[in-house]
Amino acid sequence: MSFRLCDLKETQKPFPEPVTNAIVRYITPISSRTWGSGSTRSRSNGAKRAHLRRWIRACILSRLQFHRGASNDALSRKFRFDKFKIACQNIEYQFSYGDTAFRTQNTMKQTSLRDILRGMVAHPPKKLNASLISDIHAKCTTEESLADLLASKFFQKVAWRFFHADVTNSHIELILQIATYEYEVLCTQTCLNLMQEDKTKLGSLLLRILQSTMTYRKQDARLQSCTFLFLRVLMSADPSELVAHPLFPKWKHLMFESYANALSKPPVDGQSALLLHCYHSFCLACVIAPLEQCQQIISDPWFPLRFTSEEFDYKTRRLATLTMLLRNPQTEHCFTLLQLAIEKEGLQGKIPLIESAALRYDVHAEDLKDNLHSLTNEELTRLAVDLGISARVGTKDTVLIITYLVIGNELSYTRQINFTAYNEHDVFDVHEPSGQVVFMPRPTIPSFVPYSSLWVVQIAARNAYRYLESVNKRAINVLNRLEIIDPSAERGIKGTSKYFSEIQAIDVVGSKAYVKLKNKKLHDLLREGCFILLLELQKPNRHGGVSRMVKSGVNTCAITKVHSHTGKLIIEWHCTGFEDRFNALISIPSPLQEAESSPQNTLPIKFSEKAASAFTASNVDANVLEAIGAELNMKKRKVDGGSTGSESLYRFNDCEIKIPKAPVTNVLSEDLSRALLTMLLEKISVIAGANGPQKYSLINAFVASIFMNWSEEACLIVLPTKLAVDLFQVDEKISNLCFKHDTNDCDLYLKIKKVGADLERVPELSVTMGLADYDFKSSIRNALMLYHVHVEPAWRKYLKQLTRENIAEYPFAQIQNNEFSEILVEVVDHYSYIRTLFSRLEEVLPLDKYNLQGLKPDEISQIRRFFSMQKRCIIIAEEDLNLFDRQIDNVIIHSVSSIPLIKGRPRRLVMLGNTNIEWGSKVSVNYLVSREEIASLVSKRGTEKSSSFNPGFRFCMQHIKLPRPKQGLDVDEAKYCILLYKYMRLMGYPTSRILIAVKSEQMRCLIEEILSDHKIGRADRPCDDAGAFCFGWPIIQNVADVFPADYLIVSCSGIPTLEEYNAMAELARLGLYLVGSESDHTCKIRTGHLEVVQTENYLTREREAPNAKEIINAAEFESYVKSLMKKEN
Repeated sequence: MSFRLCDLKETQKPFPEPVTNAIVRYITPISSRTWGSGSTRSRSNGAKRAHLRRWIRACILSRLQFHRGASNDALSRKFRFDKFKIACQNIEYQFSYGDTAFRTQNTMKQTSLRDILRGMVAHPPKKLNASLISDIHAKCTTEESLADLLASKFFQKVAWRFFHADVTNSHIELILQIATYEYEVLCTQTCLNLMQEDKTKLGSLLLRILQSTMTYRKQDARLQSCTFLFLRVLMSADPSELVAHPLFPKWKHLMFESYANALSKPPVDGQSALLLHCYHSFCLACVIAPLEQCQQIISDPWFPLRFTSEEFDYKTRRLATLTMLLRNPQTEHCFTLLQLAIEKEGLQGKIPLIESAALRYDVHAEDLKDNLHSLTNEELTRLAVDLGISARVGTKDTVLIITYLVIGNELSYTRQINFTAYNEHDVFDVHEPSGQVVFMPRPTIPSFVPYSSLWVVQIAARNAYRYLESVNKRAINVLNRLEIIDPSAERGIKGTSKYFSEIQAIDVVGSKAYVKLKNKKLHDLLREGCFILLLELQKPNRHGGVSRMVKSGVNTCAITKVHSHTGKLIIEWHCTGFEDRFNALISIPSPLQEAESSPQNTLPIKFSEKAASAFTASNVDANVLEAIGAELNMKKRKVDGGSTGSESLYRFNDCEIKIPKAPVTNVLSEDLSRALLTMLLEKISVIAGANGPQKYSLINAFVASIFMNWSEEACLIVLPTKLAVDLFQVDEKISNLCFKHDTNDCDLYLKIKKVGADLERVPELSVTMGLADYDFKSSIRNALMLYHVHVEPAWRKYLKQLTRENIAEYPFAQIQNNEFSEILVEVVDHYSYIRTLFSRLEEVLPLDKYNLQGLKPDEISQIRRFFSMQKRCIIIAEEDLNLFDRQIDNVIIHSVSSIPLIKGRPRRLVMLGNTNIEWGSKVSVNYLVSREEIASLVSKRGTEKSSSFNPGFRFCMQHIKLPRPKQGLDVDEAKYCILLYKYMRLMGYPTSRILIAVKSEQMRCLIEEILSDHKIGRADRPCDDAGAFCFGWPIIQNVADVFPADYLIVSCSGIPTLEEYNAMAELARLGLYLVGSESDHTCKIRTGHLEVVQTENYLTREREAPNAKEIINAAEFESYVKSLMKKEN
C-alpha cells in the first residue's frame, strides 16, 4: 500500500516556518522534472496536469498553514519529512508511468551509484550540488566504485570543476582518492594533468591538505590518510608542485617528527592502524622521489626500523622494511666490517656470535641484539661510527641499525621472489582490506619506482606480490565454501571444494614428502609441477585475533609444488618441524617465475642510444610523415632493371626515413605512424592508448618493417593471455615467418597442413618433366631430391640455351602467351613459384622424421620448439614465456611484468599500454581502427568503413534489452548470446572475428552448458564448406581481459564496470552488441529489441531498403535461427 497525500493526518500543533518553506521548495521543482513541455504526454494533457499540480500544491500548503508554529518534537512525532518526500515521489511516479505502476510501487527504488552517474552523464550539473557529492561519497565504497567515477568523467565534470577552497572534506577525499587510484592502478594521470592546468585550484587543494597533516591529529583520520596517499602520487608525478608551495618548508619540518613519534606505538584502533599504513606508504614513496627536497622529508633515514618489531602488525612491518630496502640496500661486506671493528675497538669476547661465525647467515638477529645490548653506550657508538652510522643515533636505534646492516632484512629481494619462504603473513595477513578508505596501495615495490640497475628484480618482486594476491583469492574463496568447526574432530570440516582436501598423512623423506589426501578427485587431478598451499587448520577463535584465525582457523601455511605423481603424491618439502602440523591443502595457481630462477635479462638500456639511424617505412605515407613533423630532405634516383624511380628521404628525430615511390598499402594514421616510427627508432618506447583493433595494424606494421630493413633480426610479441594469442591476426604477408603459441596448437597444425599441401604440388611438376613414375611426394627429402637432381639442372640447361626464338621451350609448364615480353614474365613468375615452393619445404626438412598424420604429444612439443627456434616472429602469452628459450632482438610487451621473463638484452623493447614511469619515449594514440559511431562512445576518432552496416543486422551497435529474471542467472541472456553467435555464423561471419565477453564466471559456465546442449563441442573447429558446415566453439573471454575483435557480443550479467564498458567500446571494431536486462552503462547506444535484416549475408556490400525483422525474445530468435539452419542444410 503506497503512502498517499490524504494519509497525512492533521496534527494538533502547526508546523514551524522553516519546515513549511523547505516543503514548498521541494514541491516546486516537480513540475519541471516530471511534466516538462517536451514530452508527448504533457503536450496532450498539459492543461489538465497543470491544474492538477496547482491543486496538489494548494492542498499541501493549506494543511501546512493550519499547523504553523508546531515544535520540532511534535513534527518528528506526527509527520516525518521523509514520508512526505515519498508521497511526492509516488505522485511523480504515478503521472510518469500510470496508475498501475503507482499501485505496485510502494516506495521509490533506492538509487545506486551507477544510477547517479548515469543521470550526471546525461545532464551534467551546472553548479555545485552538495547533496550529489555527499551521495556519491557515501556510495563510493569499493575500488570498482572509483573505476566507475573515472569512467563517467565525474572528476572532470563535477569533482574538480566545482572545487573551491571551502568545499567539504568529503569532496576533497573524493578528489584525492580518484587521482590516487588512477595513477597507482591504471598508470595514467589525466586527473593530475587536469589539476596542473589550474594552478590556483591546485594551490588551494595543497593548502587544505598540508594544513590537515601539519601535525598529528586523531580527528579526520580518513582525510589525513587520503592526503598521504595523494602526496605519495604527487611526489612521483609532479614533485615540483609540492615543493614550490609556500607551506611546504614548514610542513616538511613539522609533519615528519610529529607523525613518526605519535605512531611509534602499536595502534589501538582501526583509525590509528589506517593512518599508520598510509603514513608508511607515503614514506616509501619519499625515499624514491625524484627531487632531493622530497627525499629530505624523512629526516631520520633509520626511523623505519622502529616499526619492524613483532608488536606491530605484518603490513606495517612489511612497509617499514620495504622503505629500508629501497633507501639502504643491504651490503654483504658489513658483516666483515663488524668483525674488523670488534678487533679494532678491543671488544673481543663481548660479541662471540660474530667472532665465531663464518657467514652472516649463521647468526640469528635476536641473538645478535642480545649481545649488542650488553655493550656500553660508548662501545656501541664506536662500533656504529666504524660502520658509518652517525654517533647521534640513540642506543636502542643503534642496536637495530647494526643488526640490520650486519644480518640483513627479512624482506630482501630474494625473500620476496622465493615462494618457498612465504608464510601465513604473506598469504593472508598482508591482504586484509581496509574498511576506512576505498583504495589502499599494495604493500610492495611501487609501480612508479625509478628506472635503475635494480629495476628488473624490483619488477620481479612486484610480480611475486601479484602472485600472492592470486593465491590469497583462491584460498579465501575455497575456505568460504567450507564450514570449519574443529579440524581435529572426525567431521570437523563441512562442505567441499574441488581445490581443497584434508591431509590424512605426511611422510617426510629428506627434501621430499609423501602425502595422502582425503579428496581422491583432487589427488587424481594434481600433476607434476602443480603448486599447492599447505595449511594448518585449527578450531576458529571467534573471540578475536587475526582475521584468518577468527574466520577459518588458519594458524600457519606454506607454498610448495608437486614433485611427482606416480600413484603416490610426492611434494617438495621445505618445512622442517611441521611434519605433524599441516592437515589440509589447497591447489593454487602457478607463478610466472620459479623460485630458483632469477630475472633473465640485465636491463636497463641507455636511453641516449638510438636503435636505428636510417630505414625504409612501408606503411607510412609521405603526407602523414609531413603531418607529424618530418622534413623532406631530398629525392634519390633509383635504377632497377632499366626502369627509373625515386625514393623520398625524410628527416625525423635525427633519423633518415625512406619512402618508396610505389603506392603505400595499409597506410597508418598520423597517431599510429608516429608510434611506429618511435618503435623503430628508440631502444625503449611506450605506446599508450593503443587498446583497440589498431594494435593489430601497428604490431604487424612494426614486424613487417623489421623484416624489410633488418633481415637477421627476430621479433617476440608477448600478449596478456593465451586467448589473446588465439585472437591475434597476423598479416598474410608475414604469416609464413611467424609462429603463434596458441591454445590448441592451431597454428602448428596449420603449418603442418601447409607442408602437406606443398608436397601435393610436387607431383604436378614431376609429371610435366616426365617423371610421373617416381614417388616424390611421400617425403620432404624425396621432394628436395626432385629439385636438386632434376629441376635445377633443367633450369640451368634452359638458361644456357635460351634465345629469343626458343624462350617458349620452358621445361616446367606449358606457355600460354605468344608475345616475348609476356612469355618472359610468365617464365619468371612460374620459376619463382617453384623456388619458393622448394624453399618452404627445405625450411621444414627436420619434420621429415615425424609421421605428420599421427603425432604423439612429445612429438608435438618437439615440433613446437622447432618452429619457436626457426621462425622470425614468435607470438606467445606471458604465462608461456618460461617455455621460450631464445634471445630475441625486438620485443613487444603489454605489461612491465613480462620484463623479468625475457632472456637476454633486446635491441628494442616496446610496451603497449600505460605506465607511470619515465623509462622510455612515450607516444599516445587517440585513434581507433573502428567505426566512427563506435569510437565516438569513448570520445575518440574512428575511421569510415567501406561498408556502413553489418550484414544481417539493422544496427552496428545495440543494447538488446531482455526481461529481468525473477531469480538466479538469466538463462535467456545466455541463450541470446549463443543465438547471436550462431546467427552470425549462419550469415557467414568467421568465428575468429566474433568474441563473446562475460563478466560473470557463472554466466560463462551456463553458456558452455547451453553450447553442449546445442551439440557444439570444445573440439569442434569452424567450417564454412558447403555440405560440411560447422559452427565451431566460440571464443569466450572475461570482460577484464578482452582482446580486440571485429564483433563483440557482451553478456551484461554480473554488471561490468563503466571502465570495462568503455574498454569494450574501444575493442569492438565493427559491431558491439550488449545483451541482458542490466543497463548500467552510460554509453549513448540504442536500446531495444534486436532487428535483423533477412535478405543479407556476410558478403553483402550494399544495402537497399532494409527488410528488418524485430526479434521480441529469445524463443522467437531461436525459432528464426532454426529456420535458417534448415535452409543451410
